[in-house]
Amino acid sequence: MYTRSTISMDEYGWSAGYADRRDDKLSARTRRRQQAMRTERQREIRRRKHRQKSRLGLRKRTLVLLLAVVLLGVMTWTGHTPVSRILLAGGGCPKSLMELAERQPEAYTFVRDYSKHKGEAFDAGAIDISDDLAEEEVPSFLQWDERWGYAWYGDDYLAVNGCGPVCLSMVACARTGDASLNPLAVAQFAEQHGYYVNGKGSAWALMEEGAAQLGLSAYAEYPSRDTIQSALAEGKTIICSVMPGDFTTSGHFIVLAGLADDGSVIVHDPNSIKRSEMTWDAQQIADQTAQMWVYE
Repeated sequence: MYTRSTISMDEYGWSAGYADRRDDKLSARTRRRQQAMRTERQREIRRRKHRQKSRLGLRKRTLVLLLAVVLLGVMTWTGHTPVSRILLAGGGCPKSLMELAERQPEAYTFVRDYSKHKGEAFDAGAIDISDDLAEEEVPSFLQWDERWGYAWYGDDYLAVNGCGPVCLSMVACARTGDASLNPLAVAQFAEQHGYYVNGKGSAWALMEEGAAQLGLSAYAEYPSRDTIQSALAEGKTIICSVMPGDFTTSGHFIVLAGLADDGSVIVHDPNSIKRSEMTWDAQQIADQTAQMWVYE
């Protein structure tokens, strides 16, 4: 006997069983969608935190780098020993030149550029100082001029221990007008004629005996305010060997080129642009001078 099954229907005509299954499917989809949304929100939160951390980390790194660059620049400009040594040693710079940069920050650029001139041959005959002679009655030369400073003089670089021949070159060019008597030429002359003493520098004899060999008329004079001012007032030029003080911590040669309008002394210091731009009291110079030579 065939029996029709009885299926209960709800008011909309759906069977209860079908409705239940449909509700279950909708609930499952809703749960999956909600779960996916929660997962996506969690991922977005993590991404935001990561971006925030990255931006914060970048700002910190940028700030640290900026501070480091500023500090490095300041320390380098002032010739701070650790920084200048690190930077210069990286370019294979010799110890004596690094020490020059530490003692005299004005020479830092010259010392830094050592690698560009390493192994270069220097020819005194090829050096042109005609413009220097045209600018001043007594030219102002620096030991650490790239035209000759990297050349060897005695047991070190001319930039390090060449104050003697550089000063004599200034005077020789001023008194004779001979542009061939540039600092390198005079340094080579001094070394060839025994006026360089290893470990000490240029001998005092260079300033009188050596000067005579170069055609100059020179005599030694007792350093005092009166002798300095009177000689300069007569148009003469002076080289001083100075002791530790305003110009050096050991020993050094400087040129007294003339008198300013106020009676102060014009100094050409071969190791300092700044000191050469100043004028000096004659007594202040005399007090620091061990010996001086006057050139007529």
